[in-house]
Amino acid sequence: RAWKDVKGGTLEENAYTFTLTDEEGNTYTAKNDGEGVIVFEDLTYDETDIGKTYTYTFWVGEQKPVFERKYVTVLEEMPDLEAMRRAAGILTGEHDFKAFCGNSKYKKSTVRTVDKIEIVRKKDKLYLNFHGTGFLMNMVRIMTGTLLQCGFHKMSEEDVKNALEKKDRQLAGPVAPARGLCLIRVDY
Repeated sequence: RAWKDVKGGTLEENAYTFTLTDEEGNTYTAKNDGEGVIVFEDLTYDETDIGKTYTYTFWVGEQKPVFERKYVTVLEEMPDLEAMRRAAGILTGEHDFKAFCGNSKYKKSTVRTVDKIEIVRKKDKLYLNFHGTGFLMNMVRIMTGTLLQCGFHKMSEEDVKNALEKKDRQLAGPVAPARGLCLIRVDY
């Protein structure tokens, strides 16, 4: 949650009690237990409140950005956004994303839920926004590489389905460069 307002409260036996107000105006009581741990007395949440949002930013065009060059990946031409959106629809939902994991020796479950993938164009910029309950190592970069391959017609929707079904890293797209990727928000 994002907190809009924090108000002090009372000090009781080494514990400081205070109230927090979130962006929606809800008020919660919290207590510092004296050892640095914050305990929320009346805060409840469910699984849908947990997640992360990543944004990939691309600059599209022959003219390179001067001031943003460290924060964007440059594409020479605009990919087919509708093809990318169709492929993104395949990746949305709960799947075993083993084919999209950068660690081939990962022992834990590779099942994750990607709630939303948005592909937005604003003038010379292309944004890919990913929200999910959790991501594997390089998962967003590999999904981005795969979506770009679809956008440049080097992979098809069937190729994306096949990579998911066979759980084979070699069938998914390449790892997109780290430049332009940013963790935007963590929900808890």
